[in-house]
Formats: sequence, C-alpha cells, structure tokens
Amino acid sequence: MKIMSVSIFLFLSLLQIVELVQSGSIANISTCDVGSLTTAERNELEICAGGLIYEGECIKAASVFGLTIPFHEAEVICGYSLAEIESKEMFERVYEYLFNTWNKGPMSVATVKYVTFWLGNTVDVNEESNPQHLVSLSNGTQVEMDEYWYTGYPAMIDGFTNLGLLVQRPEVEYGGGFINYFPQMRFGVPLCARKL
Repeated sequence: MKIMSVSIFLFLSLLQIVELVQSGSIANISTCDVGSLTTAERNELEICAGGLIYEGECIKAASVFGLTIPFHEAEVICGYSLAEIESKEMFERVYEYLFNTWNKGPMSVATVKYVTFWLGNTVDVNEESNPQHLVSLSNGTQVEMDEYWYTGYPAMIDGFTNLGLLVQRPEVEYGGGFINYFPQMRFGVPLCARKL
C-alpha cells in the first residue's frame, strides 16, 4: 500500500512539474525530477494541484461545477481573492488553462457551449471617462485589454462593472473573452487566486 501511495504521489508530481515548466518556473523538464524540487516548490505544487501557477500565484477554478453564482458568493468561496488579469500574456495563459480544464478535464460537459468565470477585475462603464474600455485591478491600476473583450462587450450599462471570462467550446465560432455584468447576477464560476 505504501509503494502504491508513493507511485501515485510521484505520478501527480510529474504532472505538476509540467505545469511548472509551462509557467516558466522550471526551465527544462528533461533536467528536472521530483527529488530535485525544493520543499517550497513541492509545497507550491501540492497547493496548486489542478491549477495554473503564474508569477508566484496559484490560479484555480473553484470546484462548483454546474453552479453559477453571483459575484459576492464567488468572492467568499475564494477567500476574497478572485484572480485578476493584469496583462495580455496573463490573459493568454489563464484562458488556455481554463479552455483546457473545461474542454478536456473534469468540468467538461458536451452539451454546454460556454462557461463564465468571475474575475476580480472591474470596468468603468461610463463611455466618457473610459472610452478605451480599460480594465481595472483592485489596486486601481488600469490595463488596456481592448482586443480581449468578447464580441459585443463591454456592455456600457450602469452597474455592469464586474468582469468575467467567457470560455467556449472549440467548435463555437466566436471564441471567448471578457464580459461584464452586474454583481448580483447568477453568472459564473469563481476563478480564485492565491499567492504562493
């Protein structure tokens, strides 16, 4: 039994090493084995199993499959730490993680054409004060992400300030991107973030 547990741990650890390689934390998988990881790296892998490690943060879809919830409930589930998209590179990495998780993983349901994930980002929906549709972080920093809005968004409607990330099936024509809704809407699945 102990040998089987060790084998399962090593198998899971190898899968998690691939995530570290993809995130840039480990430069080359061929020169890395589980035994060469530091205790801190092993702890990061265990904490973020099934998630994306990006620049010292674990980004992970909450396990509330089949359930859409309002923004404030998503915040509570994530311990008031929803993921915030800070750059175009981060958008690409997070979208790829969610796309693969939803379309190929345990969240996959063939009859559902898209899923949305609540983010910690917001948008000012006043066209006069935010004509470029800049996306805001919780610290007040604004980032230009215009090309990453889903078709027809942002909705410049009062109260539609909270952002979600819409991820679609590969066969759906328009792909995915940012969408905005008012926080009380039962809209998405939490995308949590945790510093490692």
